[in-house]
Amino acid sequence: MPRILIIDDEFAILGLMSFAFSRAGFDVTTATSGECALEICQTEKFDAVLSDVTMPGMDGHQTVSKIRALMPEVVTALMSGFHMACSGVCGVTPRHCTWLQKPLSPDVAVQTMEQLLASRLVVVS
Repeated sequence: MPRILIIDDEFAILGLMSFAFSRAGFDVTTATSGECALEICQTEKFDAVLSDVTMPGMDGHQTVSKIRALMPEVVTALMSGFHMACSGVCGVTPRHCTWLQKPLSPDVAVQTMEQLLASRLVVVS
């Protein structure tokens, strides 16, 4: 069962994503801020992280960058209602970070994360 950390300061989105990922068979942990997420990552390991970008305090780019320093193999996806793309701003290559545009279908988020996790298992020779 893959472990995912979902980070968002909006409780409605956090609950919706948590429900969708749990229903899809993920072991879900949630955090309402980047700071809270980093505390959790001091004692727990995850296969994947889904983070909002715009949050009070530490934003999603900073959060993902710090989590990747602790867990280099974690796959990450950033989500935001603002039109942008993940272009390495957070120090994460596109191979490890994907951009999801809000409003976001929970099913699309789950499918995207499943694809990212599956591609992580491919060995390139």
